[in-house]
Amino acid sequence: MMSHQLTTNDSDDDLLSDYNPPPTTSQSHGRTTSQIIRPIIMVCIYACMYHTDRQTDK
Repeated sequence: MMSHQLTTNDSDDDLLSDYNPPPTTSQSHGRTTSQIIRPIIMVCIYACMYHTDRQTDK
């Protein structure tokens, strides 16, 4: 079982080394997505806090 996992991991590493150029673009894309997702999460948190505050006031 373990030896089989090691062989599959080695083959994956070989594929990744062959597939070298794209990761830079994927990293920049990841950064843009995180920049988009982070404000959305903050807005959701603020909305939930505001909603709970309004309910507690009533």
